[in-house]
Amino acid sequence: MTMLPPDKLVSANLGDAKELSVLMPTNKWGFPFLLVPSGETVLAVSLGGEQKFACFDAKGNTAYRGLLITGVELVLDPDSAFDFSRLDGRPGVLVRDGAFLAMNLFPEGMMRIAQLVPLFAGLPAGSSGLQIGFNHWQVTIGQGVDRQVLFDMDLVPKVEE
Repeated sequence: MTMLPPDKLVSANLGDAKELSVLMPTNKWGFPFLLVPSGETVLAVSLGGEQKFACFDAKGNTAYRGLLITGVELVLDPDSAFDFSRLDGRPGVLVRDGAFLAMNLFPEGMMRIAQLVPLFAGLPAGSSGLQIGFNHWQVTIGQGVDRQVLFDMDLVPKVEE
């Protein structure tokens, strides 16, 4: 069970996010969103439901509401890294490309055609044209021994033995 301090939890609409955060539903029918500030807008990424890994502009959105968790961080599992340019990336894969971190998502209106959508720019640049994908990543909160995992995304299908 994840326990969070009250200053990290805010009742909010989807469009209220001002920093990297997660909007958790407050009922059994909703699903969580990862919210990523991007210039003048906030990118909303669905983390569940039938529209998992769909994304859209959340600016001004009041249709979705819940518990906004601020102060979160995306962390990548280096053991899940692969050459994204040589494989068809599945939806939800995070990709380091130069100074960017992108996610393979379904942008609004793209009829379930996944494409890389930049999440962060200005990261330390790597080799030009080399795209490294990550099949396993987490959304966490806190530092050191106080770090807690809010979401664990492992996109590699499990093989039953």
